[in-house]
Amino acid sequence: GNPYATAAAHSILLAGGTAAEAAIAAAAVLGVVEPYNGGLGGDLFALVAAPYDAGVPSSPRKAEASQRGKSVRPLRVTTLNGSGRAPTGVAPSLSALREQLAREDHRPAAERAAHPIPKRGPLSTLTVPGATGALCELYVHHGGAVPWELLLQPAIDLALNGFVLSEHTATAWRQGVSEVMGEGRLGARAEADFRAIWLADDPPSAGDTFVNVELARSLALLARGGCDAFHDEDGPISHALRYASVNGSPLQLPASGLRRGDWAATWEIPEQTEVRSPRGGGRCTVFGPRGNSQAAATLDILDVLSELHVRPTREPGRYLHALLSAKRLVYSRKRTALGDGSVRSPSAIARQAGIRTKPALLPSLSGERRRVGATLAAEVRKLFESGWAASAIGTEGENATAHEQSPAPSPDTVAVAVADRTGQLVTLSQSLGPMFGSGLCDPAVGFCLQSRGYGFAIGAAA
Repeated sequence: GNPYATAAAHSILLAGGTAAEAAIAAAAVLGVVEPYNGGLGGDLFALVAAPYDAGVPSSPRKAEASQRGKSVRPLRVTTLNGSGRAPTGVAPSLSALREQLAREDHRPAAERAAHPIPKRGPLSTLTVPGATGALCELYVHHGGAVPWELLLQPAIDLALNGFVLSEHTATAWRQGVSEVMGEGRLGARAEADFRAIWLADDPPSAGDTFVNVELARSLALLARGGCDAFHDEDGPISHALRYASVNGSPLQLPASGLRRGDWAATWEIPEQTEVRSPRGGGRCTVFGPRGNSQAAATLDILDVLSELHVRPTREPGRYLHALLSAKRLVYSRKRTALGDGSVRSPSAIARQAGIRTKPALLPSLSGERRRVGATLAAEVRKLFESGWAASAIGTEGENATAHEQSPAPSPDTVAVAVADRTGQLVTLSQSLGPMFGSGLCDPAVGFCLQSRGYGFAIGAAA
């Protein structure tokens, strides 16, 4: 974990804040001290579990007293989607994007049914960042014990006065700027700005202090004016998106500016599944965001492993075989399965799943998932029978040195997990996509825009 983020969250809890408020403070700090991983120009997902009768505690002592003599209470689980959306009236921009991607797509004509969106550069940042909207929404529904301004103060102080880089941070920083510079996807102006902001020609080392005054100003505006001021036509997000447009992005802001619906996060019914112990013991329920989150793929993999009843401790080779087979199958389908969950209301999702309980109860979808898991498990069994990957996966560790040939991990998503005295639990993850996102970093606002388009493709014009 990052000590700066941990200290910020701890200080909020000591002040009587909720788990959600502590998570907000930690997330804001991470956007300062690990700017290559997330921040105000990125996206954010949150998973919140709160007791049905839990309110905002007026003090830590009252919160602790309210728990005395109480047994474990049922939790209401919700997910918050702050992945960001394309702004209103974006169709002309998409046409321009398709034309640019087609010009850069040099593959054979038979392979050009869809044009892949690049990892970085002006063609990769296609949506309004959703992270700040999600933080505001999280505070509205699960905050109020500590003033909003105080939650952002630790991040403002670190950006304004500087923070000391750890060995881990310095290594990741150097790796990130090397990737961005090596790809050469930025224009001359954007590359010069990137070099200047993140000291790309001489990246900071462990023990160095880094200051980001422009980011401190952006955070201070968010603290004073909230999300409406942050996203208005003169706010940091609009300024950053115009900067992207000037530097080659086909995404144009509407003449009337951003609407609230362009950046506001949405609450959703979570995906969930039950995982059974391979020894026949207890069960646990795993929750994850639905829609355009990859959590559904993770849950599908867990469902397959649960259906196969493979014991990792007794059958390590077979378990690894099952895991890789499940991943291969699920990942091959996920691109067609991922989508914007906000196009359907939670009640519509519930109706489609055959749920007939009150929406507030956030009913279980485990029955539906079990059917999916059984179907996928049957297909994985076929892979087993065909001997897929058998020659590459041993039971006695034939590939014990394989990890030595693996590339160094690339940090790209950071998570925060907080629990408070009322029983509220919050898990929050934020990302820019690849390190430093699209690489478009407006020097006037001090943060980078995400690369939300990377990994997707746009169909060729008919």
